[in-house]
Amino acid sequence: MIEQILPQNSTQKNSPNPLEELLAETRVVIQSLFPQATEWSLKLDFTAPPAHVRADYSFSTYELAVIVGSAPEFCAHEIVKRFQESKSLHLTSIEAVGAHINLEVNKKYFLKRAVEYICNGKGSHTEDSNPLSESGLIHCVPTRQISNLDVLRMVLVGAVVTECYKRVSREVFHTWYLPLDSEKVGFGISDFLKRANQHVLKFSEDELSSTKTAMVDTALEVGVVEHIYHTNAIVSTSIAVPPVLLVKNDGTITDFMRHLSSLKLSNSKTKLSTFIFISLQNQVDTMGSFLVHAKYFHTIAPDTECRSIFITETAHEELPSKVDESYCYAILRTPLYKEICLTSESLLQFSYLKSVVAQLKTRVEVGVLNNSAFEIIKLLIIFPKVTSDMRYAGDPSILCKYLEEVAEKSKNLKDCNVQLVQCIKIVLENGLDYLNLQKFVALEIHKSHKKSE
Repeated sequence: MIEQILPQNSTQKNSPNPLEELLAETRVVIQSLFPQATEWSLKLDFTAPPAHVRADYSFSTYELAVIVGSAPEFCAHEIVKRFQESKSLHLTSIEAVGAHINLEVNKKYFLKRAVEYICNGKGSHTEDSNPLSESGLIHCVPTRQISNLDVLRMVLVGAVVTECYKRVSREVFHTWYLPLDSEKVGFGISDFLKRANQHVLKFSEDELSSTKTAMVDTALEVGVVEHIYHTNAIVSTSIAVPPVLLVKNDGTITDFMRHLSSLKLSNSKTKLSTFIFISLQNQVDTMGSFLVHAKYFHTIAPDTECRSIFITETAHEELPSKVDESYCYAILRTPLYKEICLTSESLLQFSYLKSVVAQLKTRVEVGVLNNSAFEIIKLLIIFPKVTSDMRYAGDPSILCKYLEEVAEKSKNLKDCNVQLVQCIKIVLENGLDYLNLQKFVALEIHKSHKKSE
């Protein structure tokens, strides 16, 4: 049915994203006019124009004007003039209003290209031209005082971020460091992690001890650590602020040193170019100190990139007896900078999304793909950018908010057709697949049931 509105080559797998095509064309125009602004043009993105403006996309030339040393109005006028001379297939009109450029796209052309792109499976992810890394380590460092809900939240965020990296063909290793009493956590979180992780790096006490000894000996030689006066305890010197106790007076290592030793082993066994740390917001200083020490002790190579994802602590909520997909989704849809507030509305959002997908599967429409479908298509076509933003921010709520917006607009869409229904269904299913809740939760729930039998 989709082929009815698509060109002859619609089954090819190299269908480009029409929005990316328009962005690329705009960047080429800017670079041809203002070569000194090439770097700025590569970061260019469109915004939504004001409601009273008849346009589909917009962008301003204020920053461009500063770079080229010309008036913003002049830059906008020159860009519009070049577009008009080239007679772009993507546009029906383009105009400059002061420093702002408003673009109205060729909707028939855009819709065909967008449907082709989404239905050929290209709308599920985006390849990075400048990838963050070839491999990474997701490393969770919770404190012993965190609530059970916080542990679960870090686990789920890490799982989603990992899925994002896997989708762009990057190998991801992750090690989870849990409190020593992790076995007491509600529903067997330790086994959950073993099942959920793609690859878990484990080290014996002998490995950790030998690595620790080598690290401490080297650190003592170069003066990064020193013995506390008249004791066997070893503490970092002021070169790494704040100083941290690494070895206790009885010779046992601290959790801090254990993490450093594990990182050393991780890096020696698998060359990693990026480390992603997931921790609580109240551990910002601790994480900063940890990374400083990791660099001093060469547990992380100097050229290794380190990123931290911080989650706001929610200390008043305990896990329920049953943790299902709806519960996990309610956690993920909460922005990382907010405490989790599990309301009845948030707990129903996952079921709502699933119901919309189910309705789309049975919805039969006979209309044609026309301009009224353009607004929802504009939303669907940015799905790759949404997942990319989520990956870089490490915040699954970005995707959750987007999926809920798609679901709401599709439910209220009256003038629809089979091609548009197919596109909406593909994007919603791909989005839920990114969250991977069924895979990561069902295994643990099954184990919990088995335990109780």
